[in-house]
Amino acid sequence: MAPRGGAGGIAWRSRGLIASRMSDPFALTGLFPGGGTNTQVTENTRHMVAVDATNPSVVFRNVRNGADGPAFTVKCGIWAAPYSADPGPAPVEYKALTWSGGSDSGRRSPSIPAGGYLESDQVALAGLAAGNLLMTRQYEIFASAPSFWLGNEISIQGTGDETGSVGTALTDTINSYVDYGGGVYYGYPSGGGTRQFSSPSLILGDTTTRKARICLLNDSIGMGSGEGAGGLFIGWPQRLLNDDYPWYLVGNQGYSLAALLATDAERDRRLALLDLGGITHLVVQVITNDLSAGATDVTFLANVDALQAYLDTLPLKPRCVICTSTPRTNASNNAKYGPDGALVQANRLALNAAIRAQTKYAVLDAALYSEAAGDPNLWDTTGGKGTGDGIHPNAATHAAIAAGLASAPATAFSVAHYL
Repeated sequence: MAPRGGAGGIAWRSRGLIASRMSDPFALTGLFPGGGTNTQVTENTRHMVAVDATNPSVVFRNVRNGADGPAFTVKCGIWAAPYSADPGPAPVEYKALTWSGGSDSGRRSPSIPAGGYLESDQVALAGLAAGNLLMTRQYEIFASAPSFWLGNEISIQGTGDETGSVGTALTDTINSYVDYGGGVYYGYPSGGGTRQFSSPSLILGDTTTRKARICLLNDSIGMGSGEGAGGLFIGWPQRLLNDDYPWYLVGNQGYSLAALLATDAERDRRLALLDLGGITHLVVQVITNDLSAGATDVTFLANVDALQAYLDTLPLKPRCVICTSTPRTNASNNAKYGPDGALVQANRLALNAAIRAQTKYAVLDAALYSEAAGDPNLWDTTGGKGTGDGIHPNAATHAAIAAGLASAPATAFSVAHYL
């Protein structure tokens, strides 16, 4: 692929996203119900340090999938430690973040209005070594009771240190580190039983490591549906990226490329943090919902080109990386998915072939490791692989796709075109 942005390339940016396991708050409307009169939420969230870094800051957004909620303020603590299973160890160093223009000695942010975002002040913090656990503890106070909370698409690893609570007068636990010993706070209503809902969208930092920073335009497959349980990294894209790259999610269940591009406002809303995060690559994992809506190889790849044209207007000109589509069948894996039109399976095969044939974009060929050997429109069921509902890979298939693609990121996420 030829370098974008001219023969001289694009200047590498040393500051950007430094953590994996991050997500913008675009969960399906109503997945995180507000709970009557409650105006406050606190939560611990696990992230992973993907590159050696310094001077972290966090970014919180007041956006949702649908109408934005009321304004809120936030306090946030941050710490890092060598990774261990849930619950994690005590921090190397704990810091309560400050916010320019904030109150409570700067530890509470100014109000974040609907549709807006705020970045905290940078802070010196020990322990930001690649592979370490990176925890945030956030305490959000809303101007009025939201109809539903901020909701993201990362899972809860287990029942230990990813804990939280909602209420009207919660205890402020931000100013100094408190070890909760793996106990779940009273009243914690995790989203759908398995998902985080109030964590920051980005953790930024400075690094000398030249490594891709990735935005994942995901649907339910990209957030791990079909695995059947929570975990640190669930779904083949998360398993593939792991903590090897900084990454964050901007999609949700049922999302599609066509939905992203339906209006400039929707596109800009979803991708608003690309430049702030120093994002270098955008993985277009969404594809299956486009097919269900009638997309063909021509229409889908035209939409990818339209997305890349938009990305080329950004300073870092992030590159699209596109994925092939896994099968769409009935739950018995012997015919098409019931609601699909008669042409969807044929369109899927043609689109996958066109994705493999084109040379403009790097490809993550998920279909190659999920299709039956005798019929590419059916799921591979060898070795425990398959699907529970015909649309989502089961845990074994998610793992097989990630393992099969293990060597792909080195090429797909090259940053050699940056100066």
